[in-house]
Amino acid sequence: MKRILRILLVVAAASVPGVARADPVPPAPAPPAPKAPIAPKVPKECGAYVHLADAKVSTLQATGKVKSITARQEPRRFEIVVADAKGDQSFALSIVPEPLPFKVGDALDVSVRRGGGWHRVYDALIKDGSGKILIVASGSGADDWADGWKVTTGKVVQSEQNPNTKQQSLRRTHALDFARGKANATVAPDRCALLQDGADRYLVSGSGHSWLGERPPEGVDYQTFSMLRR
Repeated sequence: MKRILRILLVVAAASVPGVARADPVPPAPAPPAPKAPIAPKVPKECGAYVHLADAKVSTLQATGKVKSITARQEPRRFEIVVADAKGDQSFALSIVPEPLPFKVGDALDVSVRRGGGWHRVYDALIKDGSGKILIVASGSGADDWADGWKVTTGKVVQSEQNPNTKQQSLRRTHALDFARGKANATVAPDRCALLQDGADRYLVSGSGHSWLGERPPEGVDYQTFSMLRR
């Protein structure tokens, strides 16, 4: 009987006006899951090549604002003039994919040097006004301008017999190996790849070449690569 009376008293109290009832508190909604960073799209082709129009000039160092950019066709290239304290400095740049990572009025620090022997090639390092690397183009294959990345000739992916001799004379094409600290990547010839180490991301391409067996007079071992910041 006492139990029944206690139940009746509770019900009666709940029905009295002005007496608040403690409704259950709904749980707080869960925070949204963090979105994963979106990786940049990797094009099928990428690369950069720099050259100097004057064959007598072997180096160029220009620091200043971009004065003009002129697009040329066949082959596709951009002729760029930088207003340096020593006077206007110009160089030509071929790049895929476009557009250029700078525009007229932007500050640049450009270094170009000639490499190779009878066949002219150029190495280039292009930085923005803050010193951040935008483009590395290594026609000689040297990696001292490659933002700390070590670039070496990797595995053979293709071999082609020299048709001018019956002796073994194989022109071999190699992938390239990129390494910096704990980060590393292998880049296949004629392909574009995304190279990443921390906040640094580059589109990279390149290849290595060597000879096995009889070497023709023009046969040299070399590598070439480029890096475009993304």
